[in-house]
Amino acid sequence: MVTFRPKEIIKLKKSCREIEGKSFKIEKPALVSEAKSVTKAVNLAKGLEGINKGDSVLIKPNINSDDKYPGTTRPAGLKELIKLLKKKGAVVTVGDMSSAFWSHTKICSEAVGIKRVCNNLDVPLRFFENSKWVKVKLPETSLKNVWLTDELCKHKHLINLAVLKTHRLADFTLSLKNLMGCLHMRTRMRMHARLLKQRIGEFNKALTPVLNIIDGTKCFIDGGPDTGELRKPGVIMASRDRVALDVACVKKLKKLGSKSLKELNPWSHPQIKHAVKHGLGVKQDKDIKLIK
Repeated sequence: MVTFRPKEIIKLKKSCREIEGKSFKIEKPALVSEAKSVTKAVNLAKGLEGINKGDSVLIKPNINSDDKYPGTTRPAGLKELIKLLKKKGAVVTVGDMSSAFWSHTKICSEAVGIKRVCNNLDVPLRFFENSKWVKVKLPETSLKNVWLTDELCKHKHLINLAVLKTHRLADFTLSLKNLMGCLHMRTRMRMHARLLKQRIGEFNKALTPVLNIIDGTKCFIDGGPDTGELRKPGVIMASRDRVALDVACVKKLKKLGSKSLKELNPWSHPQIKHAVKHGLGVKQDKDIKLIK
């Protein structure tokens, strides 16, 4: 049920922690995998390299609302990823924060089956509403600073588990935009007030996932993020490089018949353009290698 949570905008418990600044290393070519399963997509993209036994990993899914997949993360995909990480010996936590226009993340996570997956696999599920928040400076951006959940301080690695879909306001919501769930509501509202698409590229400068996965088992090719025109491409895509992955996914949505993205050159879109400007990924098609 759609609601509004003004207290989540007002409430801001400041954390004394600091988020470790991890610079993103651009690799050429950037590997973008396309497969039928999370496991194969992750392995093709060499996504678990650098994650060792005992490492703490935070998975950031999409629990923006209480809409079932592809409005939110597919529970079976999350389950597969958790099992893959546990097999590697990682210590796994899942966390997110729903939109201010929906119920508390706990209620949304129960409605879409995410909480059940975490309970069954004995994995903690963190609701960022309950977090303290870290202020991170972002020089040379229109934002200047952002507030991020201090859950990011408690884990060695971040894995970004997004959904393949378009978005009514941002045009598309893929790996870059999915990370907005790590932001305090004050920052989110400021982003929505102006320059949303540009600021999606800018705030990503503040955090560096070790891996990004986009679940396209089903997807919205128009509309979104909660409801839209549905397709069932049956693909999972993954990459360390957010820019390369989002460009490849925009092209996938166009091939699936998206009307809203039909004329779009992804490299000219503000999300991609500003992520490139801040060194978050490759700059051109020839630097992307799609592997199946």
